[in-house]
Amino acid sequence: MSLLRSLVIVPVLLGLLLPAHAAAQSASRWFLAEGASNGIFEQDILVANPGSAPVTVTVKLLPDATATLAPGTVLTKTYLLGATNRLTVRVATEFAGLSGAASAEVSAVVQNSTTPADIVVE
Repeated sequence: MSLLRSLVIVPVLLGLLLPAHAAAQSASRWFLAEGASNGIFEQDILVANPGSAPVTVTVKLLPDATATLAPGTVLTKTYLLGATNRLTVRVATEFAGLSGAASAEVSAVVQNSTTPADIVVE
């Protein structure tokens, strides 16, 4: 086999054998690294639905070990978000009893399904 032919065949074979590049993370699940709701700071989570169908948004707080929680504090809430609408989640109000730092996971599915839906989160 000639050297030129080997130089063409080897990259083609490697391309078939090596795993494909990882796909980008879906925009249906977002992780917010930090935030705080206490006497000094008030955390808001902004969610937008750019799609043409309503979505169910789930906000799950992941409190820091130093955060104080009132008994019965709910750390997961769901919201219905209409097509091309936005939502502001005021953490201190929606998760009353949480004081301190918390990161968050925000995800969305098409309403009444388990199909992931793309959202924009800040």
